[in-house]
Amino acid sequence: MNTPNNIAALYRRCRGFGLIELMVSIVISMLLLAVVSGVYLSSKQTFNVSNNVARLQENSRFALWFINHDLRMAGYSGCTRTIGNLLDTAAPGYDPNLYDPNQVVGGWNFDDTEPGDVYAISTLDPTTVTAGDWEGLATGSDLAADFNGRNLVPGSDVLVVKRANTLLSLKPSGTIALGASTFNVNDGREQSSSGQPRVPAIEQFDLLVLSTCQQADLFQNTSNTDSNPDLNPKPISRTAGSGIPGNQDPTTKSFGTSNPLSPLSPTYGDETEVYAFTSNAYYVATGSTGEPTLFRLSFSNGQPPAPGDPDNPQELVEGVENMQVLYGEDTDGDDTANRYVAADEVTNPAAVVAVRVGLLMRAPTQNEDFIDGKQFFVADNIEIQPVVDPNHLRYIASSTVQLRNLGL
Repeated sequence: MNTPNNIAALYRRCRGFGLIELMVSIVISMLLLAVVSGVYLSSKQTFNVSNNVARLQENSRFALWFINHDLRMAGYSGCTRTIGNLLDTAAPGYDPNLYDPNQVVGGWNFDDTEPGDVYAISTLDPTTVTAGDWEGLATGSDLAADFNGRNLVPGSDVLVVKRANTLLSLKPSGTIALGASTFNVNDGREQSSSGQPRVPAIEQFDLLVLSTCQQADLFQNTSNTDSNPDLNPKPISRTAGSGIPGNQDPTTKSFGTSNPLSPLSPTYGDETEVYAFTSNAYYVATGSTGEPTLFRLSFSNGQPPAPGDPDNPQELVEGVENMQVLYGEDTDGDDTANRYVAADEVTNPAAVVAVRVGLLMRAPTQNEDFIDGKQFFVADNIEIQPVVDPNHLRYIASSTVQLRNLGL
């Protein structure tokens, strides 16, 4: 039986929240949501910072690996120590920083980035610089025209490393006359089947080195050696008048005569090794993502293709904002660097026995809550002040490499 007391108790059990209770629950929920949101945002920011730090460290390791690997092999010339230069040194396209095999490293220094200088990165716009803003190693020459249109960013140096690289499975089919402009080689390179290209390929105008334990010579191959993959032996030529930089006239510049370690000019016979010659330029330019990026441009086929070629240059590592290069010069003949100087301050390129590379890396994404107002000493004593894009996390990576092939 429903009495008034039972009805009142039932009513109390069935009624909802009051306005005050509802407001209290909303406030508590908002406080909990704020705490959870704060934890989430803090965790997200910590993750982003940790991810950026990891990316910085990974990118810096990759960038230095590419450069250091080349530097450790700089100046390699097979069994002998010095390479004779048969390239046309008077040609308009010749630059010793790019092609002189006995100046095993070359490069250009950006103005006002010498040791002790302070350089503010106020822009990374490639259109704000010209070739005259760089000065070449020892010569002080402007940046080579081959870099025009390649979007080099202001403030960074250019490093060039040269060496005999791939040992090709080629052997002279007979003794090569010292004044020969064309000679034949027996081809032992791999070939998947008849009519298929041999690997590694030998393209027309590739730079090649003939090397024995008495001498070595660098020249530009003017033959289309691989036009017939099945032809064996194959022709190799060093005629003058074609290719960039091209060759000196073989009738006036014989094999062996430009090699100071081989005054007797011995011939090239069965023991001769044939190497592909590598000249790689490392520089910082705007990458495909719009970020400053480390590039490698190859001069192993002489003058590189025009900007836009998909294979040369190679886009190596993004996030390299600035690169500084110092050259360790041996001034007392003990094969140890006595001073490290910028490219345009080197007095004797043949006395460079070590190279110091400093990279200013920046994270690929910006953090609006982070402003990096620090100054960075890149390559030890060159102060770089990033003014543009201050919301990037930054990191310095550096290495010093002894040019060990010079001491052999």
